[in-house]
Amino acid sequence: MTRLLFLTAWLVLPIGQAHASGLPLPKDAKRTIAAVHAAAESKDVRALRKLMKTDFVWSFGGYGSADQAIQAWQESPAQLKELARVTSLACSYVDPGIVQCPPDAGMDPRAGFEKGKSGWRMTYFVAGD
Repeated sequence: MTRLLFLTAWLVLPIGQAHASGLPLPKDAKRTIAAVHAAAESKDVRALRKLMKTDFVWSFGGYGSADQAIQAWQESPAQLKELARVTSLACSYVDPGIVQCPPDAGMDPRAGFEKGKSGWRMTYFVAGD
């Protein structure tokens, strides 16, 4: 009974959960999404940077590095709050190998994750098209 309750609680945990229409997310992807959420919520940019791909996309204006994103977010902490919000929503595969939170964001803020040599990493956090 205890095991069933634990499993049920784990399955309904909102952070990094699979979108109802998508394939289930790998456990290591869920762990990375949860870690990004925790780091963003606590404004721990060092922990967050370790979870980001180096050629990170955070603006469609030509910016393309994790270090630039971290610098911008330190200057505008509201972005970290928004990152914490989107990583608390349902996540799902939007393309083979790419998980997005939330998957149906349209032009609203969204975070993307891909698995690489170092495991799952956040590869983008953008809004707009």
